Amino acid sequence: MLFLSVALVIISSYIFVNGLEYAQHRMKWSETFTGSVISPIFTSFPELIVILVAIFAVGKSAGDQIGIGTIFGEPFMASSLAYSVVLAAVVVAYIRKRRNDMTMHLDRDLFLPFLFTAAIFPVLVIPVFYINRTAQDITGTSLILLYIVFFIISARKRMSLEESDGGNLLLSRIMKPWIGSILQISLSGVGLYAGSVILVSSIENIAVQSSLSPLSLAILIVPVATIVPETVSALLWAYKGKDTTAVASLVGEKVIFTTLFPGIALIIIPWQVGIASYFSVIATVTISAVYLPMVLKRKIPGYALSAGVIFFILFVYFVFIV
Repeated sequence: MLFLSVALVIISSYIFVNGLEYAQHRMKWSETFTGSVISPIFTSFPELIVILVAIFAVGKSAGDQIGIGTIFGEPFMASSLAYSVVLAAVVVAYIRKRRNDMTMHLDRDLFLPFLFTAAIFPVLVIPVFYINRTAQDITGTSLILLYIVFFIISARKRMSLEESDGGNLLLSRIMKPWIGSILQISLSGVGLYAGSVILVSSIENIAVQSSLSPLSLAILIVPVATIVPETVSALLWAYKGKDTTAVASLVGEKVIFTTLFPGIALIIIPWQVGIASYFSVIATVTISAVYLPMVLKRKIPGYALSAGVIFFILFVYFVFIV
């Protein structure tokens, strides 16, 4: 089931990228808007389901910890592992002479999602949440509003000044391209959801024999599975040379897990964090802060994409060995 679920996610991701590229071309969306806003809405859906199921179906403290751990784990995995996978795609494309160099060339508009992540994510470990229900509600509502602000600002800059490549839409031979694009995005969304649910279940079964706490399990294990859709999508875009869309799809995911999803969780459950949560925040904020000046210069060197691996190795060491 594990390999079947991975295959389903990869195929669905390819169909999703193909459909979204045509929609981007048709709507004249910028790469930043497509990657940081539109793509995460679909690729983050499996994680939202995991969070809600953990909170409402699992119930009690363990369910809350899994939900909270998933919220902290997703940005951590995006910062530590996903960028490295994107680097692999860049290297392969360079070797196959599809790229002139291994530097990712980006739009400066990516500064906003990186800034949101670096500035807001630390709020989630403020101690006042542990004892003050009112503070949770106010902060949760504020985080949801902040995502709306991010969406509005991004939407105002959504139009691209350059003509994008719509690619070869898979369903264009049997139906009108616009209808085919919508159908592909919809079907891929179902595939991403189904594949991710099976993938999460498979990995949880593998990890059930471990002595990990629900919070550590959720931060390390669950996101490894649920981050596959956005990582595969980013990998495909990076291989095609759509660097801004590739990076935007990952940092846009982090924005959702920094604002919208924790905002919802803060309102409905008691907030609790542990050492793993602090580690996630430190790693995510550090990587975002490192990339911020690079984004302003409109390029991230290939070697910088692997910086987050250090944090992943350290986390695995402290969770499984220490």
